[in-house]
Amino acid sequence: MVIKAFSISLLFLFVSENPNRIAWQENEKLVWENYLGNPDPKSSFAALTHSSIEFSYNVKNENGNLTLTTQVNTFFDIKMSWFKNKEVNEHILKHEQAHFDITEIHARKLREAFASYSITKNFEKELSSIFTKFNLEREKMQKQFDKESNHSRDFDKEAKWQAYIAEELRKLEKWKI
Repeated sequence: MVIKAFSISLLFLFVSENPNRIAWQENEKLVWENYLGNPDPKSSFAALTHSSIEFSYNVKNENGNLTLTTQVNTFFDIKMSWFKNKEVNEHILKHEQAHFDITEIHARKLREAFASYSITKNFEKELSSIFTKFNLEREKMQKQFDKESNHSRDFDKEAKWQAYIAEELRKLEKWKI
């Protein structure tokens, strides 16, 4: 009996070593020196954190049995993130770190969803759909965080959000890398 085997390696968003990105790490917090982008002079914001979720996957087909492996990463883009030097402080930096942490929360949720996904012949479309769902939820949470904390200006709501974000990371600890 001849075993037919082939592998499909597809990358949804290119994941590689990139000196313009910092991978999320639990014990590494952002510092202002990480923000190398040019501030937007028209923006009313003191800083902007650009973070993203990226995933790749590999599918192997052995005699019709599909096997899926995925990789999900959270990145901070140093060239797209910026701050206005005279307007920032440690409180604002903590707020910006929270934006990065929100991205990590959704990366963990995506890892969990991929782990429970049962592969079908429509895996490309289905994986893309799952990713889109969690990315949209991430964007919604980012906006809600800024709205409710008034972009870090409401100290009480900021503190509540900081506690909530920390608790979400803790609840999803199984899915960190």
